[in-house]
Amino acid sequence: MEGFWLQWLGILGELNKPDGLGYLLVMLFPAFLLLEVPCNLVILFGVLRWFVRKPFVLPEGNSYLPRVSCIITCYSEGRDVQTTLLSLCEQTYRGEVEMIPVVDGAAVNCSTMRAR
Repeated sequence: MEGFWLQWLGILGELNKPDGLGYLLVMLFPAFLLLEVPCNLVILFGVLRWFVRKPFVLPEGNSYLPRVSCIITCYSEGRDVQTTLLSLCEQTYRGEVEMIPVVDGAAVNCSTMRAR
């Protein structure tokens, strides 16, 4: 434990030397002020702005609902295609939804063709 304190006393003694650790800290302090502080302030103000901003709300009279097309590629999936189509039917989107299952008709897709 005594060696630890002697090491710290040695470091503190280096601070007083003209070319020691204190000189290094004095030389790096302006760089810290010019680089680190502005970056941290930008981050801080960005976070504060995010907390204060108004949430984006669509006007209630907005009736524009674009048409949505869902292309489902099927390759040897069997009943999973039917589950996917039923899941798309249960969506709460008020606009028009178009579902396009694409089955390539290969021999391994017989179970997929029967699922439709």
